[in-house]
Amino acid sequence: MTSQSQKVKNRADERLLAANTPLLIARSEGMCEVGSEMCAGIVFDPESDVAAQIVQECFSRHHRRLKRQGGTSELDNLVLACGSGTSGCHGWIHRNPQRSRTLGWLVSAHGPAPEHMPWLRRGVWTLREQAA
Repeated sequence: MTSQSQKVKNRADERLLAANTPLLIARSEGMCEVGSEMCAGIVFDPESDVAAQIVQECFSRHHRRLKRQGGTSELDNLVLACGSGTSGCHGWIHRNPQRSRTLGWLVSAHGPAPEHMPWLRRGVWTLREQAA
C-alpha cells in the first residue's frame, strides 16, 4: 500500500473511531468494560455533557484486533477500558497478551474477526451484539 493510500485509510479509520465513540460510551454504561484486577473503578453518566471529556482523560478505546495487525475502529473491535496502554485495564491487556487473548480482549490477526469472538465484559462472556 502506498503512503498516500495508507494516509487515506488512516483518515477514514479516524473518522470511524470518532463516529463510534459515542456508541462505545453508551454501550459502556459509564464504566470500564474490562474490569481486570487493575480496574480504576471510575463510573460516569454516559449521557452527561462531560462524558466525552471524562473518557478522553480517564479511559481509552482499546482495539481488540490491534490496528498494527489490521484492526479497524468498527464498534465490534472496540472496548472502553480505563487507563491508557500502560495503565489501568488497558495497560493490563497489553502487559498480559496471552491471558487477554483467552479473555477475548485481544484478537489474533490470524483468527476469526472480532465480531465473531466472544469477550469477557465485566465478568460476563458476550458478543458485541449482546453487549449493546
